[in-house]
Amino acid sequence: MKSATSAQRPYQEVGAMIRDLIIKTPY
Repeated sequence: MKSATSAQRPYQEVGAMIRDLIIKTPY
């Protein structure tokens, strides 16, 4: 249970970082 909640936090941070990179990179 604890491991699931702990894994969800870093996943959100990584997703936000990737999203920022995609938004910043002009395609």
